[in-house]
Amino acid sequence: MSRWKKKSYDGIHNYVEKIEDVLLSESSWSTTDSECSGCIHLSREESLQSEGFSGPGLELATLPPIQTLDNSSAWNIHSNANCIHSASSHCMVAGGLRTSVGQTAAPHFSLDIRGGMLQQLSLLAAGAQPWHHNICTAHSRRFAYAATLAIYVYEAEEGSNEWQLFSILADHRKTITCLDWHPCSEDLLASAALDQRVCVWSVSRQCVLYAINICRVPTVVAWCTGHRDLLSFSTQVGPLQLWDYAENSEPFPFREDYGYPHAIVSYRWHPTVPGRLVVGHNEGKITVYREDLGKSRYSAFPDGGEDTDDHNLVTLEWDTCSPDYILVAYRGGALWLVDINTMRIITKYILPVSASISTLAWLPDAPGMFVTGDAEKGILRVWTVNKSTPVETCVLKDTGFHVLCATRVERAPVTQKIHQDLSNDLVSERKGLMVPNVAIVTLFKDGGVGLYHLRRKQWIFNREHGHTETIFDCSFKPEDSDLLATGSFDGSIKIWKIDTLEAVDTLPNCSTIIYSVSWAPADLNCIVAGTSGGDVFIWDVGKHKILQDITSHKDKKVFCVTWNQKDARRIASAGESGFCYVHQVSGTLLQDYRHPGPVYGCDWRDADVLATGCEDGRIRIFCVTKNRKDPVTELKAHAKKVFRVKWNPVYDDILCSGSDDSSVRIWSYSKAQCLNILVGHSDHVRGLVWCPEVPFLLISGSWDRTMRVWDARHAACLDVVLDHGADVYGLSIHPVRPFLLASCSRDSTMRLWSLASFVAPLYLKVLAGRPDDEIIKINEPKTFSSGLHLCGLRAHHLQAALQKTDASYQPNKKLKLFADLFCGDVRVRNLWDLVYILQGHTDISLLSPNYTQSIMHHSHIIKCSLAMAAEQEMDASRGQGVAGRKHSSAESQEALAESYLRCGAVQQYCELMTRLHQWDHALALAPAVSVDYWRKLMTRTP
Repeated sequence: MSRWKKKSYDGIHNYVEKIEDVLLSESSWSTTDSECSGCIHLSREESLQSEGFSGPGLELATLPPIQTLDNSSAWNIHSNANCIHSASSHCMVAGGLRTSVGQTAAPHFSLDIRGGMLQQLSLLAAGAQPWHHNICTAHSRRFAYAATLAIYVYEAEEGSNEWQLFSILADHRKTITCLDWHPCSEDLLASAALDQRVCVWSVSRQCVLYAINICRVPTVVAWCTGHRDLLSFSTQVGPLQLWDYAENSEPFPFREDYGYPHAIVSYRWHPTVPGRLVVGHNEGKITVYREDLGKSRYSAFPDGGEDTDDHNLVTLEWDTCSPDYILVAYRGGALWLVDINTMRIITKYILPVSASISTLAWLPDAPGMFVTGDAEKGILRVWTVNKSTPVETCVLKDTGFHVLCATRVERAPVTQKIHQDLSNDLVSERKGLMVPNVAIVTLFKDGGVGLYHLRRKQWIFNREHGHTETIFDCSFKPEDSDLLATGSFDGSIKIWKIDTLEAVDTLPNCSTIIYSVSWAPADLNCIVAGTSGGDVFIWDVGKHKILQDITSHKDKKVFCVTWNQKDARRIASAGESGFCYVHQVSGTLLQDYRHPGPVYGCDWRDADVLATGCEDGRIRIFCVTKNRKDPVTELKAHAKKVFRVKWNPVYDDILCSGSDDSSVRIWSYSKAQCLNILVGHSDHVRGLVWCPEVPFLLISGSWDRTMRVWDARHAACLDVVLDHGADVYGLSIHPVRPFLLASCSRDSTMRLWSLASFVAPLYLKVLAGRPDDEIIKINEPKTFSSGLHLCGLRAHHLQAALQKTDASYQPNKKLKLFADLFCGDVRVRNLWDLVYILQGHTDISLLSPNYTQSIMHHSHIIKCSLAMAAEQEMDASRGQGVAGRKHSSAESQEALAESYLRCGAVQQYCELMTRLHQWDHALALAPAVSVDYWRKLMTRTP
């Protein structure tokens, strides 16, 4: 099987601050004028030799799956945008591969690495970044947008309007600043980023074909009209450079022009006239290059603008039907059509007084028609060039637009499902406005991404929420296995329903970085969070308010918080202040443990014992009930700072630590000694989590972008995955479903994984009816033991439940209990339900609550569908359910009638049709019930 593999380079994380707590701000990515005179300095990488490409930094290798060295940019994406399975989950990967530039890493494989243990179940795509403007582009049936570190590409399926996630492109090491799609090829995409790198991508292969490094940050990248292989890019102050990447040539300044006195906001090549270019500057002037003027250029502010206008230019676009007209938007709300030859304003468009434009786009296949998006609210306005006021206005969202672009929509085969869509088309025609069949790609300031069908006035899809920056931590809710909380650099905490990956609640605008989150135990619906501003606050999720704000850390960063799961009154927090504080929920300070440096990690073993990790490389263990400030035990752990400590959930004498020395260490608390050193990561270790049912199983995440699964007994690495595009920070395993793992990363994604393949032998024992003692061992000594058994709290509960069950009923109950334990993938929990049914059991009370929403046995389909239809009919009659949506009652009744008809309930279908006065439909199918019913129905006909 062919896979793309990237070479590993030394210093891949040199751009990351030595002090890990805060990522570099935008201003620190760029090179200042004092550091560089404006020239472009290049560092050429090696060329791609396979399949006719000569791009740098990549090579195509044909390897068996076991030999894939780096698969961080290779994906197998199925038809669900939230269900992305990584090929790297099935590969044997060697750890610690590092080479110098130009040197190839020699293959080195460890036979101890089994591979295939971590199966990626789903991915929560990052939201669109709100900082840079040129991050959205479209071509035919594809569109792309940039998150912080990755480019997300969506594609429409052939012959339909269904858009699915097609690929994720992740190779930049700093925030992406701009994108542009090749005008003649849907497979070529250009990008640039704060890592001062310009890349040309193959979208279908999901790899970089060509790349070049420059000495400043490129802010705009665009393909040149009339030249297939000529790409242009520019820094904020110029010069605008041209790069013929296919010829391996050096970039050169356009028209020998070496810069501008004012910063560039955007520039656009004319789509049909080669060599014609407009450049928009932040102070409002427009620079024009014409193909007939040689090397000269001219810059001016459009004649006719008001002096009182805010002249900060927002964006500009060529009128595709004219070689001389451009559409220009300014921050103060001015929107003008300008003739570049005379620099005169042809038309001034009128907006409401409070409105300002953030983005605009011309509509394909609709000459003279364009759309604008408001900056303060999600108002989409449709305009024509010959009318100064909008012809249509649509309110899409409360949040303002960041950027939008337009793409064509293929006409799908006409089905009953889109009859309403066609009626919307007719409404537009009756209004005298023929809106083109286009979709508007919408990026909002809150990170939301949507695709809006302009003619039908409906969302094709709309993803309301998504983190726009690094996700530092994630945590499953203890009493609800379907909820997961995440905290991010973007200052928000979001709670996700993991079966749909939809945000069910959000705490936005904290005005600070969220470094750590921890759920309260039991049924307390609260989250404690630690921030970069020094605050530790408690958020009551149910009431959606802050209950307590603890400020003991002053203005020092709080790196870690943990809520005691044995004593809900206690919360520990560790931070830059050098203290680990223990507070009561009321805010009362119980203990303050001083350390010689910043404290990065803390974790409770039980109600009283607390472990901390410090910058001095030591682990300290405290007992809260003892009235002493000194630690009970102090372990000289690592050569560099300890960032994370985690107690084993089964063996209370064992804990692990992860450090900047790239190692993970296993410790015995009572012996105060190191049991094992886990070596394999090539950069700082950040995430650590134990499996709560297989206590020797440990998962770690690192700045090297990998996640590793370890057998802590033998210091053996069992699996390595490289799916994340950047540093892996937070890991969480749910205690109720102990083989379901969540991870989060600086690539702004959250991913769900299954560890179920590791315990597959236990599956077989359950299905084969083997004795319980071969599966569960709860009387194990408090140290690692040989063999694979379930030893955790869930195993205790499961065994107790089986002992209370009658012997005749026990096989059924056992199958159900183990099903709940093993099924980590929320979308296939009913697999065990199906096994239960296929074994001949008929008690449906033992089936999962979501059974009817999943794959059902054929014997239940009609029965369940009829029950669901009847329930919907009752809800509709009360004004709830389907009828409560933004559809008419008639539409709801038609949908219910179709449900009855699919189930073979012809009489119910006919009755609903009569209520809708569709007697022809009812009488046509009435004989299928009986002739007598048909006759009775005839007598009722008006």
